[in-house]
Amino acid sequence: MSEGVFKYTNDIFFLEDKLPFNKTRYLVGSQEKESYISVNKSQYMILEKIYKLTQEKNYTFSEIEDYLINKMHKKIDVNNLYENLSKKGLMENTINLSPNNEVNMISTDILNFEVDEIPKTIVRIIKVLSKLSILFKILSIVFIGIILFNIDKLMHIRGSVFVYDNSSIKGFVISMLVAIVIILIHEFAHVFAAINVGLRDIQFYMVLYVKFIPMYYTKYSKLMQLEYKKKIRVLSAGLKTNVFLLLLSLASICVIDMNQMAYDIMVKFSVVNTYFILLNCSPFISNDGYFILTNTFGIDSLRLNLWKTIINVFKRQKVAKIKNKFVLTYMVISTVFLIGSFVSMFLWIKDVVIEIIKGVQTFI
Repeated sequence: MSEGVFKYTNDIFFLEDKLPFNKTRYLVGSQEKESYISVNKSQYMILEKIYKLTQEKNYTFSEIEDYLINKMHKKIDVNNLYENLSKKGLMENTINLSPNNEVNMISTDILNFEVDEIPKTIVRIIKVLSKLSILFKILSIVFIGIILFNIDKLMHIRGSVFVYDNSSIKGFVISMLVAIVIILIHEFAHVFAAINVGLRDIQFYMVLYVKFIPMYYTKYSKLMQLEYKKKIRVLSAGLKTNVFLLLLSLASICVIDMNQMAYDIMVKFSVVNTYFILLNCSPFISNDGYFILTNTFGIDSLRLNLWKTIINVFKRQKVAKIKNKFVLTYMVISTVFLIGSFVSMFLWIKDVVIEIIKGVQTFI
């Protein structure tokens, strides 16, 4: 056995997180490497004890093995443990050899920048504004009342994400513009919630998801270190804001006398926002619903495993047999969902291209 020194990475963290349904999740990870592992209680206690030991002085692998046998009555292959932790970048001077997340695995960066520290003035403003959350809850109840009172009027609304004024081109342009506004507000809500629970290190990314779909998102390197309730508060903030915007837009349609253009745009806003909410609720794509699901039930790497399986199928490599029925069911539904999403997007783009060709031919 190698007699190397057992030394964790400098920013190692240990989290004993209380989840719903009387479950506890044990995590060991690194903020800088954006990597973590889920372990059971016994493994967690061993890893934490080793950490406390190595803070006092340098220990070799054999010394740690002797300590675990004599003091904890645990026989552990520390050399093998070191190698497994090294692959996750959790040991000193090691790197994470596996993809951090799905986006890193199958996307191409267009733009990214990081804010290391949020100015204190902005933090104070957000803390004050967060106290207005009760006002938004009251307004939401008022909007729901208005909507229910005018439900007959709303039942006659007709709108589509794909078409506007019988034009796929107009539908595409307006939907994209509305979606940009909605996404910006959605992401700002996440940032607002993140700052409010104490996160100060925020990363902003624009990527090409699966190499061709533009995607904008924010990432928080210390999110996994938060307790469950704070984590869910950050993850659900964007979705809650979208629901509030939908209620606001529908209530506005009910009570405000708008001209036809304003009315049509507000309908389009409501339709696109509804689509966006449904998309974000779904746990079958890499959105808020997925992260809320995995954090609530303490499930790791569902979608990473999905993409690895798909990639291996295309590369004609051996695919590991999936024994867990829940994981298998998730992968099947998620794959169908992905194919359906890509097909609908392809058909939408096809309609836009056909309309452009017809317009060019008419002009000529």
